[in-house]
Amino acid sequence: MNHTAKFKCLQTKYEASITGLQFDWIKWDNIRLAVSEHDVDFGNFTVIHTNSKYTKEPGKEEGLDYVSYLWIHNVTQDDIGLYSCVVCNQYGRDYQSAFLSINTTSGSG
Repeated sequence: MNHTAKFKCLQTKYEASITGLQFDWIKWDNIRLAVSEHDVDFGNFTVIHTNSKYTKEPGKEEGLDYVSYLWIHNVTQDDIGLYSCVVCNQYGRDYQSAFLSINTTSGSG
């Protein structure tokens, strides 16, 4: 605990130019639901904003991809949960999710 977690979200470029991508990060309020049951239109989640707890790097070009990063500083039990990166443009929206857990086992030595 009290380490930094880092999430990476990428959208691969296609031959047709993708314009106007917007990357948003959210944390789901109810982690008991299956990932397939989460709904970005009507679900219960918190939109993550940059502050002392979170740092977001907006989408930028990296090689053949557009990439956004989320850092969670000083991770505690309260940060455990399901996070999603939501990518939108004028053609639609998609999202991917990852679960943050804390490994409490210590190395033997």
